[in-house]
Amino acid sequence: MTPRQKKGKGIGEWSSALFSALLLLLVAVGIVVFGLLLLALSPFILGVAFVRRLRKGWLVRRFRRDYASRGTVAILVYSESPNWKAYFERKVIPDLGDRAEVLNWSKRRDWEKQSTLPIRVYLHHRPKTGSNPYGMVVGPKGPLAHYPFFLAFRDYKHGKPRALEKAFRDFWDGIEKAERAWGQH
Repeated sequence: MTPRQKKGKGIGEWSSALFSALLLLLVAVGIVVFGLLLLALSPFILGVAFVRRLRKGWLVRRFRRDYASRGTVAILVYSESPNWKAYFERKVIPDLGDRAEVLNWSKRRDWEKQSTLPIRVYLHHRPKTGSNPYGMVVGPKGPLAHYPFFLAFRDYKHGKPRALEKAFRDFWDGIEKAERAWGQH
């Protein structure tokens, strides 16, 4: 054994231990600062969430008053994708008539100029993923009913039509239920 080993830890071992302790201290300070920042911003974050929730409710109430009370109880969004464009334009949109506002996702750049109520309702209530093609039905009370079609069309494309048939059966049933609740059917 060398004299250095007998005396204890070398400089390299001490610097490594010191570095680990400083790193641990920095992580602890970072966690505390993040927590304090989150605590300081929480009223703002909660306020924004509250305002968004109020706006979503206000948009639905306006849609109920301006559209659903006159017979338009649904919002349907589709795009010009070759996977479903022909299906919607041949089998769905003609049967909807005035019962739905139809929005074309492929023309969403024009939506900013239009900014109609159905566009705003859709943009505020759509899910983050799977929102095209998509349907929403508005009854006189309660939350919107949501009808995503993307996964059903994916199955349909692979020769499995049952999911698509069920998705549209549910959508049409939702529209008829809303119309009965509004006293329109």
